[in-house]
Amino acid sequence: MTPRKRTSDSTMLWLFVGMGIALILAGVFMLPLLRQQKQQEQAEQGEYQLPGEKDYYALADGNALGDPNAPITIIEFSDVQCPHCQEWARETEPAFIEQFVKTGKVRFVYRSMGDFLGPESLLAAEGMYCAEEQGAFWPFHDTVFLNLPPRPNSGWYSEERLTAMARALGLDAEAFATCMKERRYRERALKDKEEGLRFGVRGTPAFVFQTQDGRLFLLEGAHPIASFQEAIQQLLQESP
Repeated sequence: MTPRKRTSDSTMLWLFVGMGIALILAGVFMLPLLRQQKQQEQAEQGEYQLPGEKDYYALADGNALGDPNAPITIIEFSDVQCPHCQEWARETEPAFIEQFVKTGKVRFVYRSMGDFLGPESLLAAEGMYCAEEQGAFWPFHDTVFLNLPPRPNSGWYSEERLTAMARALGLDAEAFATCMKERRYRERALKDKEEGLRFGVRGTPAFVFQTQDGRLFLLEGAHPIASFQEAIQQLLQESP
C-alpha cells in the first residue's frame, strides 16, 4: 500500500468517526427537545401525565404527609419551575416518602416559594391549594411535577392548563377554576415564600428540619437520600 493510499484510508476512517460522534451529539441534544414537543402536543390536546393512585395519599393532611407526632418535621420550600426541584420531585421524593414518611420518622410538608421564579410559579402554587380544597393536594402536586414546562413562564402553567390538569385528575374543574379566578390562595402562597426567606432559604429546593424540641436545620439543594438519612440520624442522636 502506498503512503498516499494509507493517508486516504486514514482520512476516511476519521471522517466516519467524526460523523458518528456528530450523530450521537445530535441525539443527545435533540432528545430533550423532542420530549418537550411531545409534552406540548399532549397538553394542547388536553392530555397530561397522571400519577395514578399512590398509597401515601392516605397519609395526607392538606399539604402535609405523615404522622403529625413524628419526631422530625421536614418542610420543603420549592418552585415548580426550578429544574433541581423537578429533579428531586421525580427522582428522590418517592424514595424519601417510602423511607422516612411511611415509616413514621418524618412528617413532610410542602410549601412553595410563591413567585420565586416568576408568575407561573405562583399560579401553580395557588393551584395546589385549590386542589387541596377537594382533598387532592398531593395528586395535583405530583401531576404538576410530571408535566414540566418547556421553559419558565412560557404559558405552560396558565390558569387554563392548571384547570385542565385538575379536570384530568377527576376534580370539579368548575370549582377549581373559580378558586383560581378568585386568587383565593395567592396570599397563602406568598406567605410561604416570606416564611422560607425567614428560615434563610435563598435557593430551591430547600429543606427545613424541625425537631419536637424546636431545633432547626436547613439543607439546601436537591440532595440524595443519604444526606437526609445523615441529617435525621444526627438530629435524633442530639435529642435530649
